[in-house]
Amino acid sequence: MSDERMDRIEQKLDHIQAVVSEFLARCPMHDRRIQRVEAAIWGNGSAGLAVKVNAIVWAISGLAGLLGLVAARTISVWVSG
Repeated sequence: MSDERMDRIEQKLDHIQAVVSEFLARCPMHDRRIQRVEAAIWGNGSAGLAVKVNAIVWAISGLAGLLGLVAARTISVWVSG
């Protein structure tokens, strides 16, 4: 191999090494961010966002069912009149 080609290969390897080093330096920061997001979603011992949203969905569906029953009762009384 020529010296010029070896120099280009070494430059590319140096660039790759710099990119990998930068990536490895950012990994812990992203890991902490992911842990915070997971803690917010799942709660880690307390009611997380997923549990709260699930409770809201159950409450709204229960309220919608109750309103449906009231509407059905009202319509049946109105029709039988």
